[in-house]
Amino acid sequence: MKAPILTLSLLSLLALAGCQHLDPAYARDWVQAAPTAPSSLDLAGTWESTRPYMAGGWGSADITQTGTRFHGTLGPFTLEGKVAGSKAYTLILSGGRVYYTAILEVDAKGDLVGQAVSNALPDSPEAARAEHAPVHLVRTKR
Repeated sequence: MKAPILTLSLLSLLALAGCQHLDPAYARDWVQAAPTAPSSLDLAGTWESTRPYMAGGWGSADITQTGTRFHGTLGPFTLEGKVAGSKAYTLILSGGRVYYTAILEVDAKGDLVGQAVSNALPDSPEAARAEHAPVHLVRTKR
């Protein structure tokens, strides 16, 4: 009877080990340290996901921007970040935990595109081993 309990305990520990998240303060420091290049990016408005990532895609996004800072929602997640030059340094959170980070850019068609990186910073060595999820958002309303 003890063997199944021990097995269940070990499986629970392994599951928890796989659910690590970036420290929010560390991730926010990364956003803060992003370049301070002037930006003409305007992310404010409503966007819709076109990539079939996760069940049903990322969902719709509603973004508010004040100066270089932005925040909002993306499906079940909250967004926060900073624009600098042609890039948006983005944190994708839920329940105060950082699940993804991304450097997004507006393409020639005006779509917001990039790769979300799970539990790593996009420009870190850990990103090479992390899960990547495509992000492709089309603006539906300003």
